[in-house]
Amino acid sequence: MRMEILIPRTDIEIETAYLRLSTAHSLGCDTETSGLSSRTGKLFSIQFSDGDLSVLLPLSEGVGLGPLAMLLADREVTKIFHNAKFDLDFLNAAGIATANIFDTMLAEKILTR
Repeated sequence: MRMEILIPRTDIEIETAYLRLSTAHSLGCDTETSGLSSRTGKLFSIQFSDGDLSVLLPLSEGVGLGPLAMLLADREVTKIFHNAKFDLDFLNAAGIATANIFDTMLAEKILTR
């Protein structure tokens, strides 16, 4: 089975992505930015994946999070990041609330200490 990729740009596409991802217990998440500092850089995109569907939300094109913001804030859904501190710095600077985080980088450090 191949993973489906969606780049939503309309409200209907964003709602469709939300409805499909909202049943997941955990989501892989990532951000793309213009730099390494949230003070001087910009948040370009946010990606979500439930393993079957990957969604790339192009914020740099003026696309808003819409209901996908609820997934990031949902305490029942685990958001899996690698180096979450970096992503959360940019998300927080953009005013995007995120809850229930698992950081694979920290987990790797603990396991291989």
